[in-house]
Amino acid sequence: IDLELDGTSPAPLFSARLVSENALASELLKGFTGHDWLSGPLRADISLSGFGTSVAAIVSTLKGAATFKAENGALSHVDGKALVASVTQEIVEGWGADGVTPFTAFAGSFTIADGIAETTDLKFTGNGITVEASGHVDLLRRAVDLTALPAIAMGGDKMVGLPVPVVIRGPWRAPRIYPDVA
Repeated sequence: IDLELDGTSPAPLFSARLVSENALASELLKGFTGHDWLSGPLRADISLSGFGTSVAAIVSTLKGAATFKAENGALSHVDGKALVASVTQEIVEGWGADGVTPFTAFAGSFTIADGIAETTDLKFTGNGITVEASGHVDLLRRAVDLTALPAIAMGGDKMVGLPVPVVIRGPWRAPRIYPDVA
């Protein structure tokens, strides 16, 4: 971790760089977000800078980039198969508090500007599902606005996707998840 702080201006400036080759995802996320919903070995490269006189001000000015890849881990508090099955029939409120979804790979990259992280290549693979997603994560408001393309294994290597994208929108702890239909 490289960290630089400059307190000579009225709004202190900071920049940080974190490079990890084999961190415990749950510990790293818990340190940054207070949540440990992701487990497994994690490779990450995060470069951020910002300024402000409060945490909210700093988060709202964040800019930089982040990439990550976790392998052979799990998402806690999410039953991925049940979530994909439910979203085909109804609007789902939240991730579904019960369950664990194992994965073989979960990766993506983000470009961050004004506290908004944008991704075009988020991908989750495992437990008979594959989900590709793109969109925005608002770091200050702790909200997501993503469009996902889920697919479910139908035996062997055959994956069947939903006929329409799925919208994931709202607070990141409990977003609304629904098919993107008129």
